[in-house]
Amino acid sequence: MDLVKSLLRLKADATLKDKLGNTPLKDAVLAKRDRVAEMIRAETPGLYFSLPGNELGVLMCEAAFEGDLDQIQRLIANGVGPNECDYDNRTGLHLSSCEGHVHVVSYLLEHGADIEFKDRFGGTALDDAVRHNFDVRNAKLVQAMLRSHGASLQYSATDYTTKMNEYAHTGDLDHIRLLADNKVDVSLADYDLRSPLHLAACRCAQ
Repeated sequence: MDLVKSLLRLKADATLKDKLGNTPLKDAVLAKRDRVAEMIRAETPGLYFSLPGNELGVLMCEAAFEGDLDQIQRLIANGVGPNECDYDNRTGLHLSSCEGHVHVVSYLLEHGADIEFKDRFGGTALDDAVRHNFDVRNAKLVQAMLRSHGASLQYSATDYTTKMNEYAHTGDLDHIRLLADNKVDVSLADYDLRSPLHLAACRCAQ
């Protein structure tokens, strides 16, 4: 710390890049030297951590998948946006939602994560939380948090009306309740104008 402080006071150029494109700030962030990174940012306004392509998004997604809030906070503090995405257009909010990491979801929502952001499959963070509802802890809590910030399955590319009818046809009440909890209208009809109640009624024994 003292050496870095002294070099900065002697006007060392914190924007210089080595032959691999690394700045002193990048070195500090990757080495998880948070106080050093903070000092460099303070002495060099406008300087931020960057990586080529989708590498920032990959770092965010890896940290979110692991529930590593310290790394998420580190990246955002050094200028990484909460909506940086990986090669599949997935964000930290997608990964933390599908893994049930409430603390990471909460932090990302507080720092501007886009609840409507879609991955390359057309899925949102709420889609992920719903899809993994029966696989991870805290899934329902994550769903409620996302909905409280305005998330809705209507932003998804998934046809939940058709899914609801499929669940009615097979008698899958658990999944019907899950979709209803997430505000999918149980009276919506499919392309044949048939609703889940139509499908449930015709399953009943005579």
